[in-house]
Amino acid sequence: MLNLPLTRKIFRDLRLRIGTLIAVACVLSVGTSSYVGMAGVFQNLKNSKDHYYLQYNLADFVIDFKRAPETTIASLPKLKNVTSLRSRIKIDAMVTLPKKSYTNFSHPIPGEFFSLPVPRHNIINGILLNCGTWFSNPYAHEVILNQQFATARNLHPGDRIKIRFPDKEE
Repeated sequence: MLNLPLTRKIFRDLRLRIGTLIAVACVLSVGTSSYVGMAGVFQNLKNSKDHYYLQYNLADFVIDFKRAPETTIASLPKLKNVTSLRSRIKIDAMVTLPKKSYTNFSHPIPGEFFSLPVPRHNIINGILLNCGTWFSNPYAHEVILNQQFATARNLHPGDRIKIRFPDKEE
């Protein structure tokens, strides 16, 4: 049962505060639409990241060892929740570029070198080859360069660079 005078008073008060009601409705609609939009963007970015990690078989984490024996590496797959593992060698070296590739300098520049398996198969932290080919054999004197590094220095597949490792010269 509605109380008629009370109902009239409520509608009169609502009419007097119509601006406030519209402002509240606008704030709620903008907030809701912002939340829905950001939730969609978040889900899209998460799906893209998951797809990228799956496509390039990226590792969940990396452990750095310095001069670890092979027995240490061999014991790691026995740990709980370790599904796959790949050891990789990383070494710092000096790179001398061919004369055509530089204009500002002619001295060696530092570089980082990472081992990759030959033949190419299910590589953890794989790379995308934009041009060139994978290594021809395990003992070939070949490198795969970062595309930005090669483009900035006008290097192309087949160009020769000199690499000086800490213990020997190549």
